Amino acid sequence: MQPMNRNSITIFLLLLTAILFTSMKNDKKDELIIQHEEFGEELFHIENAKYNLYEVEKNRWEFVIYIETDFAIKRSKELEKVVHAEPTIEVTAILNSAEPKLTEKMIIPQKSGYDYSRDEYLSNIYYFSHETVEDFRIEILEIKANSIIAKMDGKCVINGSNGLEPDSKISTTTEFIIDKNFKRTTE
Repeated sequence: MQPMNRNSITIFLLLLTAILFTSMKNDKKDELIIQHEEFGEELFHIENAKYNLYEVEKNRWEFVIYIETDFAIKRSKELEKVVHAEPTIEVTAILNSAEPKLTEKMIIPQKSGYDYSRDEYLSNIYYFSHETVEDFRIEILEIKANSIIAKMDGKCVINGSNGLEPDSKISTTTEFIIDKNFKRTTE
C-alpha cells in the first residue's frame, strides 16, 4: 500500500470537514429552541413536525403546523427540577384567499393565538400547561414534494414569570411533512 501524498490528504480532510459540517447543520433542523427570559435557553429534539393547508369555508383557509418533541437536548437546571418537559406546539394561521399557494420565501404571520371574532383558539403550546403562541411567524425556505422546510418563531408563556405576558421565545428551522388529514385541534 502506497502512502497518501499531500494532495490526497488535503482532499480527504476537506471532504471530512464538509461531511461533519453538513451533519451538524442537519442536526440543527431537529431542535426546538425555547429561550426563557428568566432561565435561559433550552433545546428539545423534534420527533414529529407536520403541516396542512385546507379550506374551512369559502375564501378562508387554515395553515396549521404541529411540532412534537421526544427528549431534551439541553435543559435549564431550575426547570428540570420542577418538570419533565416534552413540549408540543400547534399553531394555525388564517389565510383569506380564493386559493392560497405556498411559495418559497413566503412569510405567514399570526399575531394572536386567539381569534376573538370567532371565539376560537388558534394555537397551543404545552410545557407546564396549555398556553397560546403569540406573534407567530413562519417563513417557508424550501418546498419539496411532500414537505416544506421552514423557519418558525413566536412568543409564549412558559413559567408565568411575566404573569399573562409572554416570558419565552420559541423557534426552529425544520422540515414539516404534509399530512392532508391533519386539521386544527385547538378550539
